Amino acid sequence: MNDNNDILVSIIVPVYNAKDYLEDCLDSIINQSYKNIEIILIDDGSSDGSSNILDMYATKDTKIKVIHNTNHGVSYTRNYGIKIATGSKILFIDSDDTVDLDYVKKLVEPLKKQNYDVVVCGANDINVKKGKVRARRFPKSLTGDIKNDFVNLFLVPSITAPWGKLYDLELIKRNNISFAEGISFNEDVLFNVTYFKYVENYALINEPLYNYFHRTSNSLTKNRSNKNFEGCLKVASALREFVLDTKVKDGNVALIHTCFNYLKWFAITEGGYALFKERANKVRNIVDGMYATKGNKRAVNVWMLRNEMYSLLYAMYWLREKCRW
Repeated sequence: MNDNNDILVSIIVPVYNAKDYLEDCLDSIINQSYKNIEIILIDDGSSDGSSNILDMYATKDTKIKVIHNTNHGVSYTRNYGIKIATGSKILFIDSDDTVDLDYVKKLVEPLKKQNYDVVVCGANDINVKKGKVRARRFPKSLTGDIKNDFVNLFLVPSITAPWGKLYDLELIKRNNISFAEGISFNEDVLFNVTYFKYVENYALINEPLYNYFHRTSNSLTKNRSNKNFEGCLKVASALREFVLDTKVKDGNVALIHTCFNYLKWFAITEGGYALFKERANKVRNIVDGMYATKGNKRAVNVWMLRNEMYSLLYAMYWLREKCRW
């Protein structure tokens, strides 16, 4: 393995109407302690002045490449970045987030020893409204064996995001991995499930090096649309296929956990209980035959609920939403 300073890292930043946060994001990138980077800033048809900020930053640093596109969505934008990236490794950073100034340096560091397929780090969850910060870390029991560790990695929410990971560009291109442009909700989970299918080794930096900002939430009605639900079914189906194909340890636990979270999220709908029950049946079909035995009895019991029990689950989440909002 060459000196890790020889590794060119492509940083891909999709930008859409992020004017209020963009400069903080870009400052954290151009001031990285690791200098062998190219910064690909892709404007996805912004109309709030973000485009001008990008052009201004391009004059500050020769490492920056700015592309202005019409609006296509974040998946198209990330795929465009993958297409034009020239580094051997790539990172995705959201335009309203920031990173530690040693972010790239620490992610590249393990590559001094061997060429890991992916390097993962922790993140800070920053609740802007409440002014709270919570560090997402990974279990200390991880071994470095992806088949052994997958479920413990997957149960940490940030593992399914595109940020906080140093990907291998050649692995992506060789296996034609891309973000699904027909899915606008949890499309990043689908990308990672597909990518991890080809991962043989990984390295973990158990530090919160990525700052993920929770800002004003999007419309709940829009997020819980039938289109988004069908997209989540595709993600869950891909995860089931991954678990069956790779034989990762306790992969069914990750599948059940994911499906149950989807069911909780889509419990409250404008279609009422009838639509919820229909969705619940579709989700339950995906985990048929995937129930764990000892050690996961609670999950087994949840997923063996019959239709008459769905009303209780629905009522529980309906009540929670009413109390929250």
